[in-house]
Amino acid sequence: MTALNYKKIAGHCLVLMAIMFIGGCQLDRAKNDAPTKMPPAIVKHYTKGPVKFELSLDHRRINSAQFFNLVLKMEAPENYTFELPSGDDEGQFGDFSIAGGDKSKPALNGKVISQQQSYLLEPEKTGEFKLPPIKVSAWENDKDKAPVIELSSEEISLTVESLLAPGEKPKLADIEPPVAEPVNWLLWSGIGAGVVILLLVGWFLWRHRKPKKEMQPPAVPPYLLALQAIEILNNKNLPAKGMTKEFYAELSGILRQYIEGHLGLRATEQTTEEFLAGLGSLATPQSVGLGGFGAGVSLLPEHKRILRDFLTHSDLVKFAEYQPNVEDIDSAITLCRQFINDTGGASSKSTPKVMELPA
Repeated sequence: MTALNYKKIAGHCLVLMAIMFIGGCQLDRAKNDAPTKMPPAIVKHYTKGPVKFELSLDHRRINSAQFFNLVLKMEAPENYTFELPSGDDEGQFGDFSIAGGDKSKPALNGKVISQQQSYLLEPEKTGEFKLPPIKVSAWENDKDKAPVIELSSEEISLTVESLLAPGEKPKLADIEPPVAEPVNWLLWSGIGAGVVILLLVGWFLWRHRKPKKEMQPPAVPPYLLALQAIEILNNKNLPAKGMTKEFYAELSGILRQYIEGHLGLRATEQTTEEFLAGLGSLATPQSVGLGGFGAGVSLLPEHKRILRDFLTHSDLVKFAEYQPNVEDIDSAITLCRQFINDTGGASSKSTPKVMELPA
């Protein structure tokens, strides 16, 4: 799986967790906000001609910290207009003041029009009270000087109780400790599931993370590798052990590897004839750098001639049973070192000092 797929999986898990969390909150809120509607304690109906008037009160008895909710509703034919108490007149509702309310717009249902208005009646003291008769009126719209139909409710007895017991003086009560809310298991289950999902996503991403790239040491230039290999070969002292062919085989192999790594020629997999043919096709002089260590090095005709002479001399030893003397061997080592230094070392920009192999 690609990194993009991992991100998609993680995103889907987070969305699922959010949906579960919001769903739990909404369900809990719906439970808490669900209203418990009780039927009114008092309902009175009045009718006069085509006009109907309904009065309702939610309670007969309240305490001094509560309100009476009074609702007035009128119905008449569709061409009638209603007038309900505004609540602005002092004493309109007896010993009660208006703490709030709501007046609806006339609503037409078929050929019947209706309008409703509610009032929050706040008691000013405790005891037994009489809600005075409430007057409403209605009249036709499309008749000139239409008579006004008036309706009035009866007097209603209401009780307002004190929060104190009889004879008890008011005093400050001790502060009650906070009430612990019930545990919402659905909400906590959603949170727990979200945490588990996050842990699983984190574990999944950790298992499929890309390994850190180890810092690679800087590459050693081919000419240094070649010079080190020649030094190791020289310390083996193979000619003194009668292993002259092996010595020349290793020395020519070192030079071929250097040429391949530095000049870009496939020297190690070619015969001497193939390599010399490819060497002759190079321009003279030529920048042999391929964007690597050999950038800016010119292979001069003298370099080509040295390579040709050395490889031919080496093949004579390896295949033609030629027995070089000590001076030949020393000259071959010196020649290889000089060639490497001229083309890859600090002196690569200077004119090479060309040496001759012994005939």
